[in-house]
Amino acid sequence: ETSEMYGRGNNEILIGNVIKDLEREKFFIVTKLAYSVKEYESASDIIDRANASLERLQTDYVDCFMIHGAENSERVRNKHYHKAVDQLKKEGKIRFTGISCHGHSWWDNPEETFEQVLMTAVEDGRFDIIMLPYNFFEPEMGARVLKACSEKNIGTMIMKSVPNILYEYFSTEKQKIE
Repeated sequence: ETSEMYGRGNNEILIGNVIKDLEREKFFIVTKLAYSVKEYESASDIIDRANASLERLQTDYVDCFMIHGAENSERVRNKHYHKAVDQLKKEGKIRFTGISCHGHSWWDNPEETFEQVLMTAVEDGRFDIIMLPYNFFEPEMGARVLKACSEKNIGTMIMKSVPNILYEYFSTEKQKIE
């Protein structure tokens, strides 16, 4: 699991160098398209970015191509992304599509929680895999998303299961208060 933004594409290059001489079908490769690199302005732009990821990964296809860090439901429904994914699937360049959502900063009063964003993806019906944070901070939200995915036969990937950085931050903040 990687992204075009990890090390400005260098993580994809690293993975590509490691797997280039191995049996490709033995790996499940996920890469993500990041809004932080560039907004999704057209399907052709997304296809170009997907092809660049394939080139860096030194492979003809990825198993899952994801929206990276969707922070709102608008990104879930991005027409350019879905048009590009349809074409990339037809061309055999991606097998599945997915979405990741890193969660929200509840202290910043987000417009939508990660549960709302990911439930939009579940209800949308076009995603094969959902990647979500699942840990002790918001276990109820994570459990509801996992249940909805199970009911709709959507694959899941868990991230941030041990959020050490957040734990350390809150421990430090708690000590300041005491």
